[in-house]
Amino acid sequence: MPKLRVNGEPVVQTLDCVIFDGALHVDTVDETHGIRIGHRCFPSADLRLSIEEVTVENAGCASISLTCDGGNREVDRTLGPMGVNILEVRTTFDEVVLRSGEHYTYYIVFSAHLANEATDVCDLTQEYAKRMARVRELTDVLTLDTGNAALDTMFYFAKLRAGESVFRTRYGLVHSPGGKNFYAATWCNDEVEYAGPYFAYSGDAALLEASMNAYRMYRPFMSSAYQPIPSSVIAEGLDYWNGAGDRGDAAMYLYGASRFALTAGKKAYAEELLPAIEWCAEYCRRKTNENGVVESDCDELENRFPAGQANLCTSVLAYDGYRSAAILESEFGKAELAGQYTRLADALAESIDHCFSHRIHGFDTYRYYDGCEILRSWICLPLCVGLDKHAEGTVRALTSEYLMRPEGFLTTEERETIWDRSTLYGLRGIFASGQSDVAMDL
Repeated sequence: MPKLRVNGEPVVQTLDCVIFDGALHVDTVDETHGIRIGHRCFPSADLRLSIEEVTVENAGCASISLTCDGGNREVDRTLGPMGVNILEVRTTFDEVVLRSGEHYTYYIVFSAHLANEATDVCDLTQEYAKRMARVRELTDVLTLDTGNAALDTMFYFAKLRAGESVFRTRYGLVHSPGGKNFYAATWCNDEVEYAGPYFAYSGDAALLEASMNAYRMYRPFMSSAYQPIPSSVIAEGLDYWNGAGDRGDAAMYLYGASRFALTAGKKAYAEELLPAIEWCAEYCRRKTNENGVVESDCDELENRFPAGQANLCTSVLAYDGYRSAAILESEFGKAELAGQYTRLADALAESIDHCFSHRIHGFDTYRYYDGCEILRSWICLPLCVGLDKHAEGTVRALTSEYLMRPEGFLTTEERETIWDRSTLYGLRGIFASGQSDVAMDL
């Protein structure tokens, strides 16, 4: 990082204020030298650049000389699958004298490129406006107004966090869970089950394309042998990961793709997705056991916690997937398939109740799999899809001492692990069951 100096002495900054609104605004002061510094940090909307705009204001009475050490160099050079990746930092800083009350703005730019490419170049004064325009595109389309400022702000950040995790790959635009480790890969839970149905609401061209690419990536794995589809397609669509076996991925796909197609409202999308949706419906039907529920090797927790031979999550997702697929088939005039999926859903709903409904610690709720005698947070899932026969007992179980913690719902009682999506699904289920006051209090 470039090191700022005043009259030859290093600047020592003390934090004054932080604001995040899609850009990170950090205001600092150096009282010794009588200056205020504003930092505005943001990624470029469409180039391989991360930008920091720095404004220095002379708040003292005397003129000062500003100089800067460093800031124009190569930071890293790494061999990757597409070539040599070069990371650089550069700055537009020039030495300047500031009189009292004057300010000076310069930029620090982090850039990346392959060895045979030039560094991306742009008008830095326009990049902030482009970034904030993209922020508005991602956040303005759907607004949550609950009267709870913290909750509404969390929703704003969630739209931004999900919406900007899109990368241009050799496969095209791909949404990725991120985590600084999973870029250019797509997952049957993160992208197919979670992100896709939301992106359909956004109407955003880039997010719709990324979702369709996620659904497309799995299509070549859907063979007539009805083997499990992989949990993840990785490396820009060139490879796959299936280290946990069948996590109920076809049920995730059936649920997510059907909801995406119905919500996006684009006939071409639905026509393209329908063969894959029908394949997943048939796969789930074939995985239905003698008890009428859908088997899978594990769930998306990937054997971190036991899931038995048939777990509640996989069957609930298959149930809702059948329901949505039936609506979709009706839209295309396929009454026979629509009827078949409706019957499968009805039968599965009865089997879910028969196999999983259970009294644990006195609560009329669900067990997560056959033989499971402790509470699991995924018992919320039936509530999320309208299966509310045991709603009262399930909400009481979720909010009991066995599962509830200040940070959210435990993944399972007797362990202190909290899987954030369990808390989010749990809140969703409590809202869906009609107990909005309980959900808002939580």
